[in-house]
Parts: sequence; C-alpha cells; structure tokens
Amino acid sequence: MSRGKNIFQMGQVNEKKVAAKYERQGYEVLRIGDTGFPDLIILKDKKIEFFIEVKGQKHKVHREQKNYHKKLKDKGYEVKIEKVDHQCFNGNVNG
Repeated sequence: MSRGKNIFQMGQVNEKKVAAKYERQGYEVLRIGDTGFPDLIILKDKKIEFFIEVKGQKHKVHREQKNYHKKLKDKGYEVKIEKVDHQCFNGNVNG
C-alpha cells in the first residue's frame, strides 16, 4: 500500500485508473461513488431506463446532485426525483 493512503483511498485511485482505461476505449463510465450520483439506477431488459434521486418531504436536491443530474441528462438519461412521505411507512411514494 502506498505511504499515507488508506485502503479506501487506494480503492478510489484504482477505480479512477480503471475508469480512465475504459473511457479511452470510448466507453461512458458512471461512478456510483461520485458526489451527487443518484440513489437508484432503474434497469429493464439489461439497459438503464432512468435514475432516481430519493428525497424525504422536507429534503431538497443539493447543488452537487443537480450538477450530476444535469450531466446525466446531457448524456440523454432521465433522472427522476421521488419524494418519500415519512409519515407513511407502508411503501407510499409521492411523485
């Protein structure tokens, strides 16, 4: 392990190296650990249908999330915001 880096930091460095490798090959790489990345990826028939950001009724989408959502939308992906009613714990979701 490199001096001064913990296992988590080394993992991030390795992820960036592998992501860069595939980006050079023309692939689009989305890193789940990136700040602002949506909470859920919705797949159907082995393809990404859309992304979901989950928020409580009083919570707002933060600037970093808005920026990442824009990045995804600019690439042609749909990003939805789902508000969860915390007063109903029976799975009800508004939106």
